[in-house]
Parts: sequence; C-alpha cells; structure tokens
Amino acid sequence: MFNIVMARLPEWLIFLIFPFGALLCIALLVSVFRKISGKLKLDDYDGDILDTATQNTLSGAFVVLGFSLVLVMGTTDRFESDVTTEATRIVSMDRLLVLEGSPQATALRGGLKQYSDSVVTDEWPMLSSGRGSKKTAGLLQDLFKELEQLKPQDPRQVSLYGDIVRKSDEIYHSRATRILNSRSSLPTLFWIVNYLSLAGVIIIASLRLMQPTSMRILALCTQIVLISVLFSAVLIIDHPFMGGTNISPDPIAKALVTLQPPTPPAIQ
Repeated sequence: MFNIVMARLPEWLIFLIFPFGALLCIALLVSVFRKISGKLKLDDYDGDILDTATQNTLSGAFVVLGFSLVLVMGTTDRFESDVTTEATRIVSMDRLLVLEGSPQATALRGGLKQYSDSVVTDEWPMLSSGRGSKKTAGLLQDLFKELEQLKPQDPRQVSLYGDIVRKSDEIYHSRATRILNSRSSLPTLFWIVNYLSLAGVIIIASLRLMQPTSMRILALCTQIVLISVLFSAVLIIDHPFMGGTNISPDPIAKALVTLQPPTPPAIQ
C-alpha cells in the first residue's frame, strides 16, 4: 500500500524524498548512537570492522536493487509490447471487416472504433487503479453482439468470418491482459529485501559516521544518495501505469487513425 501511495507522487518528488529521507535518518541515528553508545557497549569503536561491513552492505544493496531494476524494466517492456500487440489486433480486425464488405461489417467497424476510442479516453486513466472501464467493457460486449449479425454468404465471406471471430477473441484477451498487467508489481518478498537492504546501509553508514571525517562523510553520503535514487527508480518503474513515466496508449491512439472511415470524394 505504501508503495502505491508513493508511486502516485510526481517522480521528481520521489527522487527527492528517498535520498533526503535517508540522509536525515543517518543524521538522527548518528545522534542516537552517540547518546546511547555506552549502554550498547559501542565504546570499543572498530573502524576496520565497520569499513568492511559498509563495503559488504553497500555491495549487497546495489546487487539487490540492480536485480530488482532489471526485473521491473523487463516487465515494463513486456507490457508495452502487449499494448502494441493489442493495437495491431484492432487494426487487423478492421482490415478484415473492410475485406468482408457487407453493411453489417461496416457497422462493426463503427463499433470497433468506438471501443478503441473508449480504451484511450475512458479506460486508460482507470488503469492506474488496476480497474477497467464499465463503459469500455459494454462497448466490447456490443461489438460481440454485432458480430452475431454477420451472415457470410459465400466461401470467401465464410473464411473471413472465421478470421474476424478469431481476431475479436484476441482483442478480448488483450484487454483482459492489459487490466491484469496494471495490477502487476514486484512480489512482496522482493520489496521486503529492498527495504531491508536500504535500512541496513543506513544503519551501517550511521555507525561508521560516529567518528566522521570530511572525506568519510562525503563518500558515504554520496553512496547513500545513489542507493536511494536506485531504490526510487525501482519504485517508479514497478508501477508502469502510474506517474509520469507510464505506459502510453499511443499505439492504440494511432490505430484509431486507421479506423477512421474514408472521406467520400467531394461532389463537383
């Protein structure tokens, strides 16, 4: 739930919240560790052990977050490919209806255009909530009802009818897949590991900065900022139907241009 709330924020704000939040946590932890160092028996400060722990923790965090980033980027690429496939199927069905040529097929083209337009204008904004549009679903059902009105009269139309039915079924599955994709995210276990990695880095860095030097502060804070930026990138890309860097309906919008009926020539 927290990830979803954060993903709805502007991307520039997410990229500010986590780095500055991490640095603020370090500052607070250093202050706390210094005050209670006696109770925690941290008087025997061992810089060598903390240097090793810092290096290992940072390396582990970069590996975990880097792997998560690769996963979410691959998933987003697949979702974008699914949208392109959906647009291609819409265009293919329109061309089949043009070839069929009957008045019923012409009416179906109009229904297909209305459905595609509703996907872009009505349904796409709702995908950020993982839901489809009832209006779009209704238009798709109307399309199937109009499909029943097609009555092939010759072998050519019979062959085209089979292709049209098959393509309409593919469009239905494309829509269902797109709605399911809008609910997709990294498994909870991955996010637990990601948060633990970030927390571990912050804690170890705070312990190391109990005896700060200018170079040490600069080096550790730079690495913490980089880790936090990487974490922010994973969070943003993990919800590809939210925020500014989201999956675009452009392929379907471009398909709508193809679905426009030809303009009749002007009468001289």
